[in-house]
Amino acid sequence: MTLKITYCKLLICRIQYLVGELKIDWICSFIMIYKLAFCSLLFLTFLSNVLIADDKLKLLSGDIISIKVFGNKEFNQECRVNSKGYIKVLGAGKFSVIGKSDDQMEKEIVNGLIINSSLNKPQVLFEISKPIKRKIFVHGHFNKVQSVIVPYGQTLNLRQLVAEVGGFKAGADIENMQVIRHLKAFDKKSVRKIEINFLTLTEEKRPTAFLMEAGDVVFVVELPPVTVVGAVLKPGSVKINAGNKIDCLPLVLQMGGFKSDAQRAYYSLSRKGKTYILPYMAKSTSGASYQNELFDGIKPGDIIEVLSVDKVFVDGYVKSPGAFMAGNKNDLTVRKMIVFAGGAKEEAKLKKVKVVRTTSEGTTVRYVDVSKIKNKSSNEFIIKPGDYIYVPRSFY
Repeated sequence: MTLKITYCKLLICRIQYLVGELKIDWICSFIMIYKLAFCSLLFLTFLSNVLIADDKLKLLSGDIISIKVFGNKEFNQECRVNSKGYIKVLGAGKFSVIGKSDDQMEKEIVNGLIINSSLNKPQVLFEISKPIKRKIFVHGHFNKVQSVIVPYGQTLNLRQLVAEVGGFKAGADIENMQVIRHLKAFDKKSVRKIEINFLTLTEEKRPTAFLMEAGDVVFVVELPPVTVVGAVLKPGSVKINAGNKIDCLPLVLQMGGFKSDAQRAYYSLSRKGKTYILPYMAKSTSGASYQNELFDGIKPGDIIEVLSVDKVFVDGYVKSPGAFMAGNKNDLTVRKMIVFAGGAKEEAKLKKVKVVRTTSEGTTVRYVDVSKIKNKSSNEFIIKPGDYIYVPRSFY
């Protein structure tokens, strides 16, 4: 209301300025004043809507409302909000409180008293006397699974809620939290599921970041573990936290380390139905760079296979990349290994297939032109167990 009065005073000053200071003819003054008044009316209407929207009551079923009628004590009473968002006021009638402000409720009750009880311009005070407890429920991988009570009129954001329940347990999927919220008051069927990344939320500096509402239900599930199998001393599963960038090698060491026949240059990683052959190190000591599509590290749910030295690794633009048994065969060629991997894709660049070989003497890289090899040739490069073959993509 103060904003409205201030704006009206400014409007009057503006009109006086137009008429007095500018000294323009009365017709122009009338037109300009009319336009200014019309625009001001629109602005005041908008301002009123904003003020009312910000002042909406957030009542729940069970809240007790105190109604006082000055000069008519017999109409003073307390009303309970029912499950559908209505109150019954003695002498005035039945009213919905959904989406209303206290000013709106007072006006409606005044009209009801005038019509139903023939009161002459009654003055009414509408206020919440006994609000029920506002509860927010947390479930899942929290340290304390409980309901948190928020006093009426106070706010609580998600970060404060997490602190209230003692934080998350290890392995909680905090990047995929869910909040179940009722869209409409007193309508339990209007439910919305809100997905929240808590890591992103904590980076926000606003203290009101994601305010909780009464009746919210917050879920956080446990992340799936990382499974380590193959040529490792203690195969099994290990839990990792979301958001942490973890390489494969520390996890292998955590599972007891490599077996004697383990391939220590590459490992197989399965994620969401796809298999990748990746180096333990992003770059070898000799400076040879390896292809590493999963630069973002190991993620929960990944399956790591520590491969044995009797396998050959085929990666890149082939139809079925993976590790293939080589045994003691001495006739395995690059062309044959690409066939074992389902063949090359259409966009594969067969003129420059990379072969990386790691021995006790170091790492060597060789490029083979497979496109020229159509039939068996004695000049073909022979593949050995432990070799890594990468078929690149052609951009032409």
